[in-house]
Amino acid sequence: VRSPFTTFSFKTNFRTVGSALLIFMLASTGITFAAEQTLPGDLLYPVKVNLTEEVRGALTISSEAKMDWEKERVVRRVEETETLLATNKLTPIRKIKAEAAIKSQMKTFATAAAETSIKNPSAVIAATAELEPALKVHKEVIIDIAAKNDSSEQTTSTILSTVSEGITAAGQQETVAIDAAVEKNPSAFSELTDEKITDAGTSIDTSDSDAKKTHTSQTETKPSQDPETKPENKNVDAVELPTTSDIAPLSSDIALDINDGVQAAPSKAPKDILSSAKAKLLEAKSLREKGQYKEALTLAQDAYKDIVALKLQARIANQSSSSPKPDSSASE
Repeated sequence: VRSPFTTFSFKTNFRTVGSALLIFMLASTGITFAAEQTLPGDLLYPVKVNLTEEVRGALTISSEAKMDWEKERVVRRVEETETLLATNKLTPIRKIKAEAAIKSQMKTFATAAAETSIKNPSAVIAATAELEPALKVHKEVIIDIAAKNDSSEQTTSTILSTVSEGITAAGQQETVAIDAAVEKNPSAFSELTDEKITDAGTSIDTSDSDAKKTHTSQTETKPSQDPETKPENKNVDAVELPTTSDIAPLSSDIALDINDGVQAAPSKAPKDILSSAKAKLLEAKSLREKGQYKEALTLAQDAYKDIVALKLQARIANQSSSSPKPDSSASE
């Protein structure tokens, strides 16, 4: 008779617990905290990537949660590269290590997404709808930083190519997940389409409301504003959409440790992005009524991605404007 205790992997869990205990001991000395602030090429960077982050992933219970964590790590790797570029620390050696870290993490996410697609393709569809626009916006950020720092095309070309590969891969993973959802349960695919249309509609409504609040606040404040007096702080709980002159599209589900000196590159005006998302959503609803569920879901996803990108643009613009400039004299 097979023992019920064999369902518990003592070997795997012993390793996880052992690693967790090691992290606890390292944390007591401040090593893990210091490692969290490191960048590719730093002495403690391997501790951050190969120990603390790995253990956090090992402690996730579901495949969906693990995939979401791996998605977050992809954005972390890109943001680390942005910081190196913004602080003029992107040496040839660091560049090689940064690119390798991004590629490695993208492969890890792809593996997690493939495993999750088998059981829950809807979760992969949701994850790629967050990751793809985030990578697109961060690609714009890298271009913007390179322009501000007068970095050579040779310095950023391979980095941009690596991020572009990630964008393409995320789109492919989404397509695979949509096909898997159709194959897994064709009768429920219409419900999944309705769910994504609802998600896109909710995101558009929220962004539209925030934009109107921002416009109203600016209109009410401007006439009475004294030139020597700064306006009062606005509601920090709302995500403020940038104006056309601010521009530069994160989703709240993705970790966004925006680094000092990182600013978004010029792009389409927020109102144009919002209008485009609304048009896509209307078309998605029309296709859904015609029974073209796959096409409707894809368009709803595109509309949702527009809003994810728009919110990310706003957050990067707000955080970069309020963050102090990096201290160039700080030691590595």
